[in-house]
Amino acid sequence: MPPNATPPTHPVNLPGPVVFTHGDVVACNVLVTRGPHPRVAAVIDWAHAGWYPWYWEWCKAKWVRMPDVWEEMDDAAQEEWQQRWLPLVVGPLPDEGVYYPWLRFALAHV
Repeated sequence: MPPNATPPTHPVNLPGPVVFTHGDVVACNVLVTRGPHPRVAAVIDWAHAGWYPWYWEWCKAKWVRMPDVWEEMDDAAQEEWQQRWLPLVVGPLPDEGVYYPWLRFALAHV
């Protein structure tokens, strides 16, 4: 960044803490128990972990898709992960006030 440049501001201006978060909550990183009442047994691959705003985990998890090399994670399975299972792992937040502004910010800086 040039010396006189103003750093970009984040459009999601919600009060709240900065928290330590996983940063890559996708289906293959969440290990669950077998049986009729699955529970989260472990969360693996902490390479993207760090200190982020409290809403970061939900926004990033909602945006990220599994690589195409995973045959089990076709479009229908990815949709099921995001709609059914992700809200059980990471508490959901509203699209209008949190996710869409975060997404505009994220895509503007890729």
